Amino acid sequence: MDHPARELLASFGGLHVFPKSDSGIECGTSDVDFQFVDHRWHVIDEWEKLLAVRLCGVALASKTYEQIWLAADGRVFASNDVTDDFSFVGAEINDAIGNLLSGIRHRPLLLPGETRTMIYGETMLSGDPRIYEWHPPR
Repeated sequence: MDHPARELLASFGGLHVFPKSDSGIECGTSDVDFQFVDHRWHVIDEWEKLLAVRLCGVALASKTYEQIWLAADGRVFASNDVTDDFSFVGAEINDAIGNLLSGIRHRPLLLPGETRTMIYGETMLSGDPRIYEWHPPR
């Protein structure tokens, strides 16, 4: 009940926002359908532990292909129902929604021990600035 998702969904739950165009700045744009996402894929539980932050599903995006997760600290992440990819969307909800609607690419996260990922049809190696750098809590 103390998670910021509660206030967000109280204000915007049920709102479905569509981009002006399908083509975006770096990739295709996404719609955003604000709703509680109650299904938790195993990847969400894993990242919640690794990031040491509670994640709450607050929207579906990309015509329900993606799930948008709000962290208790305000960061926004995305998962999808096809792969185990987990990506950073924005430092806070306004940035994330702007990125989705304008077609700014997500920044993938690497699991401990991973050295590469494929996203947007490109292979990215550890150290690539397009990969979201996170560190386990100490």
